[in-house]
Amino acid sequence: MKKLLTIALALTLALSVTACGKTDVPATPEAPAVTPATTPAAEAPENDASAAPENAIDVDAVLANADVSLESVFENQTIGADLNAAERAQLIAEAAAEGTEISFAADGTMTVVEADGTTSVQSPDGSWVVEGENFSAEVATDGGWPSNEYTKLVPKPVFTVTGTFVEDGVFIASFAASDIDTYKSYVEELRGAGYTINETVEDYSSMDMYIFTASNIDGVQVDMTFMLGTPTMAITTVS
Repeated sequence: MKKLLTIALALTLALSVTACGKTDVPATPEAPAVTPATTPAAEAPENDASAAPENAIDVDAVLANADVSLESVFENQTIGADLNAAERAQLIAEAAAEGTEISFAADGTMTVVEADGTTSVQSPDGSWVVEGENFSAEVATDGGWPSNEYTKLVPKPVFTVTGTFVEDGVFIASFAASDIDTYKSYVEELRGAGYTINETVEDYSSMDMYIFTASNIDGVQVDMTFMLGTPTMAITTVS
C-alpha cells in the first residue's frame, strides 16, 4: 500500500557569529598629551541611515520572526501570499542555501522548485499542487472531491478531503475525521457500484478500525481504511 505524500522540508538556518579580537597598542610616552580642547572627538550618530542601501532588508527584524521558515511554509502553517517582502527574501535565501529555488507571482502564488525538479505551487488560498517525475499531489483547503480519471471510478465520498496523491496508477485520498458508521455507509455505496469482487473485510469496530478491499469487473481496486476516526482511500487502476 502506498503511503500518502507528506510535503515537508526539514531545513535549518545556520547563523555564524564572528568574534573580533582586541589588540592592545603599547603606550608611547614621548607623544604629547591630547586634550579635548585641542582635538575634539567626533561622535558618530547612533543610527546612520545614509550608510545603508535604500533597499536594505532589516535582517534583525526578519530573524526575530521565528514563525516564518521553510518548514512552517511546507507544513502549511504559513501562506506565502501573506508574507511581506522581508519574509519572502528570508525564505528565498534559506531555500537557495539548500539548492531549492523559490519565486513569488504578483498574486502571491509561491513556486518551489527542488534540485530534483519536483515543483510545488502554493496558491494564495494555501492549497498546494505538487508535480514530480512520476507522481503528482494536491493538498486542498476547500475539502472538495477532485475531478480526475480516478475519482470518476467511485461514488463521491461524503468525507472532507484533506489531501490527494497520485503515483504509478494509484490514487490516494486522505480525509478529515469522521465516524465509523458514516464510513461503513460509504462502503455499502462502493458495493452498490460494483466493488464486490475479491472482497476482504477486517472489522475491528470495537477498536474504531475497519478495512475494506474489493475490485470491480474492470479490475479497478479500492482499498478503504478507517483507523482511529480517520478514513483513507486508495484506488488502483489496471496496469
